[in-house]
Amino acid sequence: MSRREPPVPLPDTDDPYVLLDLRPGASSDQIRRAYLRRVKVYKPDRFPAEFRRIREAYDRLREQEAWFDAWRQANEVVRRALEEEGIEGGGLDDDEGGGLDEGRADIDGRADIDGRADIDGQVADEAASERAAEIEAAVEEWARIEQAARREAEAEAEIEAEVEREARAQRRRGAPSWDDDPEEPIFLGDRRAADEPPDEDRRRRAAHAISVGARLGDLASAVHDELEAGRGSEAAGLLLDPQAEALAAQPAFAILLLEVCCVVVWTDPPRYRELVSRYGDLVAAHDMEHREGALLHRRTVADERAAWRLAVRDWPELERFVELGSSLRAPAEAELGLRLGQRAAADVTGFLALLGEAARAAPGTMALYASMAERWARHYGQPLPGARAGAEQPTVDEAAEALARTVRTHPRVRRRQLRPVGAVALLVLLLVLARSMLMEMLVVMGFVVLWAWRAWAGDPLERLYLQVVQPEAARWLWVTGATPEELAAALEARLPGRGTLGALLHPVDISGHPRLMANDLALHAFGVTAPMVPRLGSRGPR
Repeated sequence: MSRREPPVPLPDTDDPYVLLDLRPGASSDQIRRAYLRRVKVYKPDRFPAEFRRIREAYDRLREQEAWFDAWRQANEVVRRALEEEGIEGGGLDDDEGGGLDEGRADIDGRADIDGRADIDGQVADEAASERAAEIEAAVEEWARIEQAARREAEAEAEIEAEVEREARAQRRRGAPSWDDDPEEPIFLGDRRAADEPPDEDRRRRAAHAISVGARLGDLASAVHDELEAGRGSEAAGLLLDPQAEALAAQPAFAILLLEVCCVVVWTDPPRYRELVSRYGDLVAAHDMEHREGALLHRRTVADERAAWRLAVRDWPELERFVELGSSLRAPAEAELGLRLGQRAAADVTGFLALLGEAARAAPGTMALYASMAERWARHYGQPLPGARAGAEQPTVDEAAEALARTVRTHPRVRRRQLRPVGAVALLVLLLVLARSMLMEMLVVMGFVVLWAWRAWAGDPLERLYLQVVQPEAARWLWVTGATPEELAAALEARLPGRGTLGALLHPVDISGHPRLMANDLALHAFGVTAPMVPRLGSRGPR
C-alpha cells in the first residue's frame, strides 16, 4: 500500500512552537495537549516522517521547559538567601548579569568589603562561610531539580512505550482500536478533542470503535458470502472499493485480505496482482503468518494448477477444499473437511488411487493439501471412525506385525516368488521339445526380451509396494492414527534383515518397503485425512 499524504502538510520549519501550533511561553500542559492533537493527526504507523518531526519538537520544548524551571527555582533560592543576609540588588537577573557564577562573585566581593569593614575578622569570616554554604546549597538544589526533571521525562517515555506495546498487542489480537480509525480526522484548528471531559472522550472513542467493528463485520460477511459461492473475483472487488480501503489500518482487514488473496492467486491472477499493487505492504507483512504461509505456498505451486485440476476433476470435494480451505472460517471451513471425509470414507480405494495420481502430477499442491488437512485436524478433528467407545484401539506395533505378515505372505508375493521357478521350468521344457538349434535360440531370445521389457516397464519393488503394501498400510493408518514414518520404522524392525533366507526368497528388496512408505506423499495425505471422516450418527454433514 502506497504512502498516504497527511491531511494537512506540516510547516517547513524546525521551530518547535510552529510545528506544535503553539505560542512562545506556553505552559507544560498546553505543550502536552498540542502534542496529543498533532499525534492524532500524524499517526506513527501512517505518517512516520511527520510523526518524527513532531516528536523531536516536543522533546526540545520539554527539555527547554525543564531547564527553565530548574534555573528559575535555583535563582529564587539564591535570591531568598541574599535577602536574608540583607544584601540588596544581588539577584540573578539576566539584565544585571544574574547567573550563578556572577552571583557567587558578587557575594564574595561583598564578603570582602564586610570583612574589611568589620573590626572582628573572625565574625566576618563566619558570615562569608555561611553565605558560601547557602550558595552551594542553592547549586545542589538546582542539580536535584534537574535530576527530577530528567526522571520525569524518563517515566513519561516509559509510559508512552507501554502504550505503544499495548496498541501493538491489540493489533495482533485483532481487537479494534479507536486510535486507528481512518474516518476520524482531527484537524489542527479543532481543539474539542483535547478539551472534552474524560467521560465524553471515552464515549466518543467507544462509539468510533463500535462503528469500525460494525463496518469490518459487514465487509467480512459480504466477502465470505462471495467466497463460498465461488466468486473470488467479486470478493476481491469488495476489498478494492475505496470505502473498504479506509479500513486498511485495522488488523482484521489484513486477515480478510489474505483470505481473498489465497483464492484469487489461483482463480484470477490479474485480480491478485491488483490487490498486491493496492495493499502490497499488508500482503508482504502477513503472508508468512496467515494459515502457516498458505499464500506463499500457493504462489510457489501456481504452475501446477492445471495438472492438479486435471488429476482431481472427478473429486470436486477435494478441489474445493484445497481452493477455499485457507480462506473460509468456521463453520464453513469445518464443513469443507467433513464433506471431503464423507466422500473419502465412501470410496477408500478410489481416494487412495486419486492421491497417488495427484502426487505424481502435482507434488507441491499435494504437500499443500497435506498441511491444510493437518491444520484442519488440529481445529476440527474428530475421533477415528473405527474407534468405538470402550474398545481398544490397535497399536502401531500390532499394525506393523500384521503389515509384515502381509509383505511376506500376500498372494501376489507368493506368485512372484514362484514366477522364476515357473519361468525356468518352461524354458527347460521348450528347449527339450525344440527340434532344431534355431528354435532353441528363438525361445531363449524371447525369454530375454520379455524379462528386459518387464524390467524397463517399471521397478518391481515400486509395483509390489503400490499393489500390496500401500493399500494395507493406508488401512492401518486410519485405524491407529499413526504417521507413515512411525509405521515404517515399526515395520522395518519386523522384516527379515539383509542376507537372511527370508530376504533372499522375497521377490524384491524387502528392505525397500519401509523406505518407500516413509517417503510416500500420497500415503501421508491419506493418513491426515482420517480426522475428517465423520463418525456414524448425527455428527456428519447432511
